[in-house]
Amino acid sequence: MCNMCGKKYDVPHEYLCNLDAEGFRRDKNERMELCRGSVEFVASGAYITKEIQDPCYLFAIDVSYPAIVSGVLSVAVNVILASRDQLAMNPNVRVGIITFDGQVHFYNLQSRRDDEPEVLVVGDLENIFVPVPPKTFLYTSARNRKTIKDKNLKNLLGMLPGAVRTNHLRT
Repeated sequence: MCNMCGKKYDVPHEYLCNLDAEGFRRDKNERMELCRGSVEFVASGAYITKEIQDPCYLFAIDVSYPAIVSGVLSVAVNVILASRDQLAMNPNVRVGIITFDGQVHFYNLQSRRDDEPEVLVVGDLENIFVPVPPKTFLYTSARNRKTIKDKNLKNLLGMLPGAVRTNHLRT
């Protein structure tokens, strides 16, 4: 049974496997989809029904009090900053930042301001929505490597730890 849609599917006989004494499949370490956090399968042309889209990395960063105190926020910021060169290797990769605590914050990296990007806040977490078109808060990294947009990304990531340091909202 699918754990997302609830539909029952017949499992092919060759996929079935006995369980060990702890209740796990005996072949769990032999099947990538069971023992790896992420698995990519290359789809053949028969499975591609629409044009392949450019990759998009939307980083959602926890800026709540526990994330600040534990250092998760600083680590996330440093990892994203360090990965900018790798992301820029693909000329069409799009990058965006969202932060969240008791609200969700979208950052307009397309802003012409060179001091900091525009922040759009969504406070209604029951009926959350994206307050701007995706092209506003996602930008193409390689094309803008030395532009104000990349400067906005660096400024945003550089100011986040200090800007939310006073955040004592416990989520």
